[in-house]
Amino acid sequence: MGDFELDQEDEIESLLSIFPDELRVIKEDFPKQFELHVSSDESPDPDDAQVVSKLVLLVTYVENYPEEAPVVEIHNCEAVDDSVLEKLTEAVQNEVEDNLGMPSVFPIHSAVKELLDKENLELRLRIVREREAAQAEAERLHMERLTAGTAVTRESFLEWQTNFIAEMKELERAEGPAKRSTSGKTGKEMFESKMPETDAATEEQFMAQDDEIVDAGVFESLDLGGLEDLDDLDDEDSDESDED
Repeated sequence: MGDFELDQEDEIESLLSIFPDELRVIKEDFPKQFELHVSSDESPDPDDAQVVSKLVLLVTYVENYPEEAPVVEIHNCEAVDDSVLEKLTEAVQNEVEDNLGMPSVFPIHSAVKELLDKENLELRLRIVREREAAQAEAERLHMERLTAGTAVTRESFLEWQTNFIAEMKELERAEGPAKRSTSGKTGKEMFESKMPETDAATEEQFMAQDDEIVDAGVFESLDLGGLEDLDDLDDEDSDESDED
């Protein structure tokens, strides 16, 4: 067994100890081939969008690995769009170049996992925003159905305003003669028109009411001497008028 083959065996054993459930050896012969499953972390928030991004790294060693770069391909993507796939491919290539001459699968996995978690978080946030926007739109449409009516636009308002002004002018023209006919009354006529109307029957009813009974004893205690002086004055005035 050469040095390259031994290095590859050692790396696979190390990877199996770290990823016992995620790594599956496909080709046992030298140079080896295996696949490594990578998934984003699930959100702990129950209200969050429960979407997990997944992919498979297909790693094929070459005879002179790690002195030469391995062949790494990305397959079986889930919840990964084309733009994210391009970023992942670029990240893999960068790690291969940076770790040339050393075991590079673990650094490649770490870079892919970090980027996958980041893009998945943005995906979940976008899903939540779209879900909230859809809910808000549904509520808006529901309110529109409840308050359905004629929508007021600038054109409809101007049309209503024109018709309203025309109706008001027509009303003023119709009421004009009536206002002028009442303005020609004299003050006495206007006053008498405000007085309540009475008829003969009402006046007779008023006159037929019994006189109020007055107690004469009320006046007995009064000093009526001054009234005699008034009578004398009346007599003097009468004499003077006779002499004239």
